[in-house]
Amino acid sequence: MDTQFIVDEAGIKKAIILPMEDYEELLENIHDLAIIAEHKDEPSFSFENLKKRLKADGITDIRRKFIRRSDDYRRFML
Repeated sequence: MDTQFIVDEAGIKKAIILPMEDYEELLENIHDLAIIAEHKDEPSFSFENLKKRLKADGITDIRRKFIRRSDDYRRFML
């Protein structure tokens, strides 16, 4: 991260400047954490069960298919 800080006259950091790529990555991470928090009280299931659900939905190569949207996540939780 090529981070820059804006400081006041006393040298105290008051703001930060991030490259857009870093900022967008941080936003994506926050979004992912929000989705996890939304579902923290839902029952979990095994990885084997997930693979069976994905296969039933026509997804055979899970290495190439990522569940990125919360709608996709909810669909597989039901």
